[in-house]
Amino acid sequence: MDITFNESFAASLTNTLDTPVIGLPAEFQFGQLTKLAHPDDPIWQLKQRYDSLSTVTVASLQQAQTQLLAALKKGEPLRLWTMATADDALGFRYLCDLLQHQPGELTRINVPINQPMTNKGAIGLQTLNDLGELDPDTIPEWLPQAVPVTAAEQTAYAYDWQQLASDHQPLHVRINGQLIGATVDFYDSFLIPQLQHKRWSPTRIIGETMGRYCIAVPDWWWRYRLTALTTAN
Repeated sequence: MDITFNESFAASLTNTLDTPVIGLPAEFQFGQLTKLAHPDDPIWQLKQRYDSLSTVTVASLQQAQTQLLAALKKGEPLRLWTMATADDALGFRYLCDLLQHQPGELTRINVPINQPMTNKGAIGLQTLNDLGELDPDTIPEWLPQAVPVTAAEQTAYAYDWQQLASDHQPLHVRINGQLIGATVDFYDSFLIPQLQHKRWSPTRIIGETMGRYCIAVPDWWWRYRLTALTTAN
């Protein structure tokens, strides 16, 4: 069974591989890490307000979590897909924590953010925001890269998850591979330079920000923070 924490990549896996896929796009980096167990967590209302077109709801995430727990109880081998983003790093720790209670076989495919590309002899480097931007045609090429996650590793990452979940920070970011709690305005400095263009629409401000910085922050969070910044001014 394949597991991913990215919504669009879950669809890519389903269309490409002949295996069951569980997508759990919980966006762990935003809100309390315990939010899956708390439908009344304010982050759900915030996301709904600024991401009204999303089909991901707390109910759908809890359903996916139930499927995952059922697979763990059956002892099904799990293959996790991750990239070096805060969401995937946190999701990996979340899964390891679950495995402390329902031990099972886990392998992991960690796809590099930087992808070398060749086009008619030209060589370049592409930086991906998240797994959703990975070319689906290349998915089979990554299957041999799966490596086992040992029981000792699962325990270590589960402990880190528990430590992070206890800090009650509204945001978690990844800096030099380290996950840390942060204040809600952590990413605001990336938006501020675009605010000097008074005639730019909010859509352009957000688009320019996302184009300049590949930091795996979704547009709904940028809309929220742009509203907070412009209202404050």
